[in-house]
Amino acid sequence: MTTADAAEVAPRRTSPNGHIRILFGPDAHLTVATDPTAHPVEALLWGLGETLTRVGSDGSIQPWLAESVTNLEANRWRVRLRPNATFWDGSPVTAEAVAASLRDNWETQIATDFMLSKKTDLLVVDPLTLDLITPEPTGGVPFTLAYHQLIVHRNRGGLMTGPYRPVEYEPGRLLVLEPYVDHWDGIPPLERITIQYEPDVGARLAALPSGKADLLYGLQPEALLRLSANGCEVDWSITNRVHYLQFNLSRPPLDERAVRQAICCGIDRQALLDQIFHGYGAVAGGVFPSNAGVPVAEVQHTDRAQAARLLDEAGWALSGDGIRAKQGRRLAFTVYTFPQRAEMTPLAQAVGAQLGPLGFDVRVEEVPNIGERTKGRDFDAAMRSIHTLISGDPYFLLAITLGKDGRENTGGYLNQEIERLLPALKAEPDVTLRQELALRVQEQLGEDPPNAYLLVAPLITVSRRGAVTGFRPDPVTQYFITNRLAKP
Repeated sequence: MTTADAAEVAPRRTSPNGHIRILFGPDAHLTVATDPTAHPVEALLWGLGETLTRVGSDGSIQPWLAESVTNLEANRWRVRLRPNATFWDGSPVTAEAVAASLRDNWETQIATDFMLSKKTDLLVVDPLTLDLITPEPTGGVPFTLAYHQLIVHRNRGGLMTGPYRPVEYEPGRLLVLEPYVDHWDGIPPLERITIQYEPDVGARLAALPSGKADLLYGLQPEALLRLSANGCEVDWSITNRVHYLQFNLSRPPLDERAVRQAICCGIDRQALLDQIFHGYGAVAGGVFPSNAGVPVAEVQHTDRAQAARLLDEAGWALSGDGIRAKQGRRLAFTVYTFPQRAEMTPLAQAVGAQLGPLGFDVRVEEVPNIGERTKGRDFDAAMRSIHTLISGDPYFLLAITLGKDGRENTGGYLNQEIERLLPALKAEPDVTLRQELALRVQEQLGEDPPNAYLLVAPLITVSRRGAVTGFRPDPVTQYFITNRLAKP
């Protein structure tokens, strides 16, 4: 397999021109300049760093710092680098430099070994060619190399390869970028980009008409209700981020398959979309969004009559207070949620309100850190949110959320057919066959749900009319600032 498909190339420019001011709120972060390798997803987002490959808006894998990635044998992949790519100090991006970067990433990043085994041999063939020899057949290497934790860097992120580099930084509040004029893809178009955190949505909205901002990144849908459309352009896209309700399968009543099935078909996702996202985004009927670029098994649908039948047949009878019970146990559980994404607690509350008339007693509790709170399976259910295709390949998400040892499978889900399919999916190099295997994994979730999939989050941006070109939100949210972003 090769990823040497032609990528869109920006026209070369003679000199940068223009200044764009960007405001963002609590759903994004600005910690990257203290140590870009500690926050590689931000380094990609803000245009500082690059990986060997990248994910296209259609989910396809594209060359980036690599010109091509070719499968030579079952466990051997050849990476051919661009001859004109350099770090910010002008030093070339060589096979030796990439190998050193990968080794450093293995030591510092929490999930890198899962994506690309640290037992992989790195063989420098020539200055622009690197062979990756994996300890076992690994078919998704071209996708893996797009993972943000495999970002290419030197000096622990002090030197990167992106079109812009930081010249001013205040942790969590301000990042000022200027162009790297020797960037391999041409001179970046802007002479300055100012990125600023503003937690108050009213202040962000007011900054557009006053000229204090050119673009607002990542607005919540309800903010648009307060936006004066005069002089503004609203752009949005469905993303690959799915919000879902995770079940703890080791604790009653959610250890019962019929109860989990009833929850999945008792939830009205369209009503949630209208209530929580005001129609922006999409409903989620399975693990992946329908626009993800991979085949999707829509295994969950709203059928409240079926939900009631499932509970009746499982012996959960309605009592006088409207809550079902079985053998002296009420049909009650607690959902833990978290404040880092503003919509999560209202979404959990809305789910609880929908399940109430079916005989559930759902309590919602917000906790500071959902990951810490769900360790050890000391929970009933939890709201979760995950970027489903961070590298464009379905294996990563399916393995970490559905595999018995997956780090996000804190609910203890175990499906023997999925355990059989996952190793085959990991090894298969053919993209079409990989997608077929991924679809078979997803189909297992219809009768045996580990989670209730709820909504696909939107990405919304608002700009002053005519202030910005070269950017529109798309499902792949990790690439925001590129050398396409420009002034008209």
